[in-house]
Amino acid sequence: FKETTKGKRHLFYAGKSYFLGPMKGAYAWLYEVGKYIEVYQTPTYGATLSMLTAFYKADQKPEHTTFHRYLKDITFHPNPMVQRLMGMGGHLGIGATRAEALIKRFGTVYNVATATPEMLASVEGIGKAVAVKFLRGVGRPDV
Repeated sequence: FKETTKGKRHLFYAGKSYFLGPMKGAYAWLYEVGKYIEVYQTPTYGATLSMLTAFYKADQKPEHTTFHRYLKDITFHPNPMVQRLMGMGGHLGIGATRAEALIKRFGTVYNVATATPEMLASVEGIGKAVAVKFLRGVGRPDV
């Protein structure tokens, strides 16, 4: 604000108050309303009409279907027991295939955790060492 140009004066100066008249209240109201909804200002009545018609025409266009080809509803719902068993024994050698086989044989995670190592080893894909490692990992020091 302190800069001056050759022969030209600034329109507004710092520290000086300017009378905005009745528009001051309107601008204050628009500022407050603009916090909650979109506010569009146009210079003339005709521009307002053109803007409203453009908004209306844009709303009448059909919805885009580009992503409907790629975004599909999920039809696969994994077994929550298998997910729990994988969460408990993922680092103990129990992956998705072994977890599904165990749940298919024993039904619940509790039945798997309370089974003996011999019972777990009878499931295809699980040996005695994996069964003992899993049971000790879930808090069964008796095996």
